[in-house]
Amino acid sequence: MRVLMATVALALVLSGCGDSGDTGTTPPPTGAPASTAVTQPPITTSSVPPTTATTTTTTQPPATTTTQPPATTTTQPPTTTTTSRPPTTTTTVPGFDELADGEHLGYLIAVDVAGNPPTLVFDLVQWFTGEEANQAAAEDGEESPVPNDYYIRNVNPRLRILEIYPGATVSSAWWTVDQGGEIGQYPITLEDLSDIVAGAYDGTARENSRHDPWWLTSARGVIVSIDEQYLP
Repeated sequence: MRVLMATVALALVLSGCGDSGDTGTTPPPTGAPASTAVTQPPITTSSVPPTTATTTTTTQPPATTTTQPPATTTTQPPTTTTTSRPPTTTTTVPGFDELADGEHLGYLIAVDVAGNPPTLVFDLVQWFTGEEANQAAAEDGEESPVPNDYYIRNVNPRLRILEIYPGATVSSAWWTVDQGGEIGQYPITLEDLSDIVAGAYDGTARENSRHDPWWLTSARGVIVSIDEQYLP
């Protein structure tokens, strides 16, 4: 009985396993190592925040511009210096007389400022002072010692016509006395000189200038300055 039951059970087992082997899971052969699936840890992607380039802008303070006050220009009035300069060449008109360069004393007989060139008529004299004045006066039979320490010798009757330089300077000793001024050397014009010599101021202190001698300065044949010699 036990043998029969075992046979039936075996038969049942075999019938259940017949063709089903094609669809079942074939167990791995005994003794073969089982495949081990190694689970790799997930790759962790670190999200690195983007690098922000920080630009530091340094603001410089604006340049300070110092405005200088404008330079003050002081305009000085021009200094006018009147200098009588002799001409560089001889301009004497033919027929006129000439004096050597330098100073010469004499009396003015006439002054013509309207002429071209202006001229004057001159009586040349000799001037002595000090002991020479005493000696010259004694030689001429005049008082010696001389009063006021000067002596004028005028023995030549010749008159000279001399050319006046247009820029010539003139000074008078008596020009301001009638107005309360003192005797000195005061600048006047050639026209003033012509009036003095012509007698326009006779009866005034300026008449003395008509009788006084005058120093003429000659340069290159013409007269460049005319200055009165005061006589006490």
